[in-house]
Formats: sequence, structure tokens, C-alpha cells
Amino acid sequence: MDALSNEVWQGQRGRSPLPPIQKHKVTFRKIVEKVRESRKAWEQSKKLLEVAKTGVEQAIETASYLESAMPLLVRVTQLN
Repeated sequence: MDALSNEVWQGQRGRSPLPPIQKHKVTFRKIVEKVRESRKAWEQSKKLLEVAKTGVEQAIETASYLESAMPLLVRVTQLN
């Protein structure tokens, strides 16, 4: 460890800023919070993926419908 990180680790009075058990609790809480955030982001990404898939499917169906209807529309407009 370099001098600066050693000073930060040991605190200003030359000892650790938190007791060892307390440091582990703080670290564990941070890890738990990061896992929760990750899980929430993963769930949101799954929902967004479903929305995107549905949108693409609808666009394909619409394009297919328009493609199949186009010859009929051309014939109808030519009759008038």
C-alpha cells in the first residue's frame, strides 16, 4: 500500500476508522445494495426487451399487411 492509501485506511489517528466487524457490516450492506440495484436493472431490461420485441412484431405485421394490401389498393385507385 502506498502512504496515502495507508493513511486513508488507518484513519487520521493511526487506527481504522471503523471497528473490524462494523467495516464488514458496511461492506456487506453496500454489496447487498449493489445486488438489489443490479436485479432491478435486469428486471427493467427484460421488460424493455419485451416492449421492443412486441413493437418489432407489430411493425412486421403492419408491413406485411400493407404489402399484401398494396396491389388491391392500386387496382382500386386505377378503377376510379
